[in-house]
Amino acid sequence: MQGARGEGSLEIEGRRYALLFTNRALAEGEKATGKSTLLLLRSLETMELGIGDLAQLLYVGMEYGRREARAGGRSYTINDAFRILDALGFAQVASAVVQAVVAVLSYGQGEAEDGERPAEDPLPEGEILTGASS
Repeated sequence: MQGARGEGSLEIEGRRYALLFTNRALAEGEKATGKSTLLLLRSLETMELGIGDLAQLLYVGMEYGRREARAGGRSYTINDAFRILDALGFAQVASAVVQAVVAVLSYGQGEAEDGERPAEDPLPEGEILTGASS
């Protein structure tokens, strides 16, 4: 099951850096920045997002992307994120990160108008808490 996730990539000198955000990745980003994901997005909208906060989100997205790809090698660090931010600039990095984060936050928006889940939903109501199927 794919679930709520947002993906993107950034490229520098022919090397592609995959970005992956999930709810768990966003929670890690919130912990690193001390701010909620919605507050971070709002601060971008109002031109108040700090470079440090963007670097932290980029780092989290890159590391989750590396893990997902099972690329091996060393884990990314915040310094890797700053290197990419320096090379590509704030606007390009912010665009890639925000698009991926918004994909996670908007997951499940395709529910039917009557509020019922689409038939293909892999987790019927009640299954998460009780393990029972409906």
